[in-house]
Amino acid sequence: MRKVTQVRFTARGLVMAAVIWGMLGTAGAVLAPDLSNVIVYPNPFDVRLGHSVITFDNLTASGTLRVYKLTGELVFEKDFVSVDGKAVWDGTNTDGNHLASGLYMYLVTNDNGQKKTGKIAILR
Repeated sequence: MRKVTQVRFTARGLVMAAVIWGMLGTAGAVLAPDLSNVIVYPNPFDVRLGHSVITFDNLTASGTLRVYKLTGELVFEKDFVSVDGKAVWDGTNTDGNHLASGLYMYLVTNDNGQKKTGKIAILR
């Protein structure tokens, strides 16, 4: 029988466990308990550099992603369910059209009523 002697969470949310007779054979993603550490990358999102998706990382298990123009117009909305703490967006609006170059605001909400906001720059 193996006895766990140490458990550690890495910066990327992986669980590492030390056991008496070597490393435990599995490591898995850990979902964030809240939205306080959400990061968005690449930012700026630059299609000319080959970027194809924007990743929202350190998410909770489920929620909603919204993207707005600086005027407050909603241009994208999508519910997400995440098993690895991530959701991706391809820089298109709700109709599937590519958004123009510019600065946009994002709002991530979860089922507990928590919110995280930020800015995304899109370059085409």
